Amino acid sequence: MSAGDLSILLSLESETKPSFFYDIQLDEESLITNMFLSDGVMQHDYSCFGDVVSMDTTFRTNKECFPLVFGFSHNRQSCVFGVALLHDQTSDTFEWLLHVFLKCMQDKRPVTILTDQDAAMKKTISIVLPDGFHGLDERQVVIDLESGDWSCSCRMFVQWGILCCHILKAIDILGSSCCYADLRVIPDRYLLKRWSRKARGDVGTWTLPKTDGNCYSSYGLRHQAFCSSMIRVSSRICIDDDTYCFFMKEVNDILARVEERLNVSSNVAAPSSMQSISTDDALLQN
Repeated sequence: MSAGDLSILLSLESETKPSFFYDIQLDEESLITNMFLSDGVMQHDYSCFGDVVSMDTTFRTNKECFPLVFGFSHNRQSCVFGVALLHDQTSDTFEWLLHVFLKCMQDKRPVTILTDQDAAMKKTISIVLPDGFHGLDERQVVIDLESGDWSCSCRMFVQWGILCCHILKAIDILGSSCCYADLRVIPDRYLLKRWSRKARGDVGTWTLPKTDGNCYSSYGLRHQAFCSSMIRVSSRICIDDDTYCFFMKEVNDILARVEERLNVSSNVAAPSSMQSISTDDALLQN
């Protein structure tokens, strides 16, 4: 398939699904070298769980066949954030991929980036995501009894947002003493919502990137913004039957009012067009 044919196919897909994102890189001979794809579900998952991202450069050989960019939900299930087809695994290619990925995700940057020992990927992350934590390290636990800060140099909480077994073992031992019984209660700041059952609960705001003029001036952009909002609303609406029935009733009422509004708008526009036709007829008759 040529680059032109693929572009047409992907353009048609984005027209039917405005939240669908793609980018293609061509070489000097206009041949496809790299491609990145991400749909609305992937982008929504990244908005919820994008604090930790895994870049797996062994995706061609590992038995799980993971795509290149993925993460983990609050249930430690894999979440695909994007699918990339790459010509090679050089730093230039990885740099293109990371820039496109951030563009797709509206420049929301991960806190932790997990990779294998690929040197090219490591170099690229240091350039594109210098503020993110990269890699793993295992050392010792530090519990500050005065400030109540718990940390471990294995950095599991920094990377995953989950207290490691080293800290839990330490507070279990210290908490068994009457002097430090309060340590058995884990502070709220170490119980991140992203790992709770309510991780998908909030209906977040996913705004479109700003463009010149009114970013909602076209049908496609308005449709994309609306679909993105509805994807987030649906996670709350479908929790129980009563909420679902209530919402669907409200939707039907809103649809009726929308139709009335559109009919009024079309009726307001009609007299001016009729007047124009009548004027043209009068000119023809004269």
